[in-house]
Amino acid sequence: MAYQLLKIYLGESDQAPDGTPLYEKIIFLAKEKGLKGATAYRGIMGFGSNSYVHSSKILRLSEDLPIIIDIVDDADKIASFIKEIRDYFQEGSIAVIDLANFLHCPMTVREVMSTPPITVRVSETLMKVLELISEHKIKFIPVVDEENKLQGIITGRNVLQTLSLDLKSKNQTLFQAIPKDKKDIPVSLIMNKDVITVTPELTLIECAKLLSKHKVKRFPVVDAKNHLLGVISRTDILYAWKSVDVFLPQGETPFGKVAKDLAYKDVPVVRADTSLEQVAELVLEHYLQMAVCVDDREQVIGIIFDSDLIKYVLEQKDISVLSKIKEFFGQHKEVSLKDLLHTSFYYLQPEDDLQTIIQTMQKYKVKRLPVLTEERRLVGVVERDSLLALLI
Repeated sequence: MAYQLLKIYLGESDQAPDGTPLYEKIIFLAKEKGLKGATAYRGIMGFGSNSYVHSSKILRLSEDLPIIIDIVDDADKIASFIKEIRDYFQEGSIAVIDLANFLHCPMTVREVMSTPPITVRVSETLMKVLELISEHKIKFIPVVDEENKLQGIITGRNVLQTLSLDLKSKNQTLFQAIPKDKKDIPVSLIMNKDVITVTPELTLIECAKLLSKHKVKRFPVVDAKNHLLGVISRTDILYAWKSVDVFLPQGETPFGKVAKDLAYKDVPVVRADTSLEQVAELVLEHYLQMAVCVDDREQVIGIIFDSDLIKYVLEQKDISVLSKIKEFFGQHKEVSLKDLLHTSFYYLQPEDDLQTIIQTMQKYKVKRLPVLTEERRLVGVVERDSLLALLI
């Protein structure tokens, strides 16, 4: 998220159309619009485009002193706010400054939660849920009523348990395999009603502890009246953590951790001629759900993920084998590891610090990164969710 500093310069005697001091009007409007914060302060001396010098010296107390207002928020909100206040000005100046980092101490859920969340109404049906999952590639959907109050959540697991697909069906897409009598099931019958929520004022550290305690990936964020405000995930917290570097010496990371310290060393390793049946067994049964392919010199030549195997099976339009992928590749010898291998991929170097690791994951939208030496030999794999443990 890109943050900006909005600086507004005006005179102490400037008034809004309703007669209130303009600086006061702007501060209250910023609060009403939900901006992160605003501060107005008086200058001791200055001049504007009219070239009059204004001073706070004892003999000039009656002068129109300069007023500066600072407001910080994300770029879209700043742009929207400027449109709101533009007509208030007869004279004055506005400056917008891009910020490299911005955070409160301690950081709160409000600062990093995802908004607005993708939701489904409690009155909708299962087909609407499936459309949202397909369109937005999500597995977590808050359920709300007409007043946007949280009623429950729906996860990918809820959907699969409800569908109970006929795994003997062949040559069907997932949508074609849905029984007709289940397409109109109300959302209210399949959602989880026992939902753990958090408030926007909760600190990120406390939120991370709750995620770990309850072994979940995300929480809905609600206000005091149970209105849904957003969703916060482990990924949101981890990516926000990169801002912590502004308080640390250059190159230093919490606990002195670098990529080689954080990497899992127990990584499935395969060769280019390893059968996909064996690869599927290694990948699907390992915590990392991936394998690294090396050549005869132990240099890494590619990586493969569980999603690569599943995607290939789905492309065959045969959902009957989703529960037995290993057997599928045992029967289809025409496809080899080389056909599915990623030979161009992102990786870390052993001395990359925590900030670099998180920035790389965020930039390329990946949750696992191999750590390679200059000779492209495998050190291990850094996995996104395990990094969150460093916060707690």
